[in-house]
Amino acid sequence: MKRKDSFGRREFLKSTAGIVGTAAQMGAWSSAAEAQLQSSDTIATAVKSSTSSQAIDFPRTFTGEHLKTIAFPLGGVAAGSLSLGGRGQLRDWEIFNRPNKGFAPSYCFPSIRVQYGKQKPIARVLEGRILPPYDGQDGLGSNNAPGLARLAEAEFIGAYPLARIRFHDRQLPVQVELEAFSPFIPHDPDGSGQGRAG
Repeated sequence: MKRKDSFGRREFLKSTAGIVGTAAQMGAWSSAAEAQLQSSDTIATAVKSSTSSQAIDFPRTFTGEHLKTIAFPLGGVAAGSLSLGGRGQLRDWEIFNRPNKGFAPSYCFPSIRVQYGKQKPIARVLEGRILPPYDGQDGLGSNNAPGLARLAEAEFIGAYPLARIRFHDRQLPVQVELEAFSPFIPHDPDGSGQGRAG
């Protein structure tokens, strides 16, 4: 009569085969892991060598097509926010405790009018030119007044919590810059709850 707790020959062989198979598989896994680590080190070395030759300047400056999707958050802590776009446009108005990415009130934009001596005055929307792609079902639409003249170029310099935009336009007889920031003052909730632009 066989005891219930006895370990028969067949069970012993099955267990032994399982242990040997697991050990072999673990050896293969460790070899694969080691190869992957060596590959990762090679990739990291390649990335490091490629980026070291192309150092990123700080603060970062964006021009041309790189201005398309910039949204620099402005607004104090718990004070709602809106974003300053790379061209100088105001976008993503999220106030009154409502998330609203992409929203901008109709016809809401700064403008500038300059007159030099007795020359004809020049008026512009104080933004860089609108850049493609022109999103939305209506293309440019009418709310952003695409027919109004804007400044020729913009240069965005960002280092949170500060943003600066330099506008360039040969027809404008003055140099225009915009600087905006969100205050972030540790241990000062009142000071951190305000936004500034100038």
